[in-house]
Amino acid sequence: MVFRPGKNDRIILTNHSSAVVEKSGRALDAAKGTELKNGDRIRVALQQTDKTILLEYLA
Repeated sequence: MVFRPGKNDRIILTNHSSAVVEKSGRALDAAKGTELKNGDRIRVALQQTDKTILLEYLA
């Protein structure tokens, strides 16, 4: 997973891992890049273990 700066205080998330990224309860296809704005929350479900990472973007 890679986070890059975007325009207007946004972040571009690119995911090339096996982890599933969810936003608002729906799985994202972040392979091409997904834009995150202020207040967005994502959930990363790790495949190798039964663990979850929650992230919130605060600009």
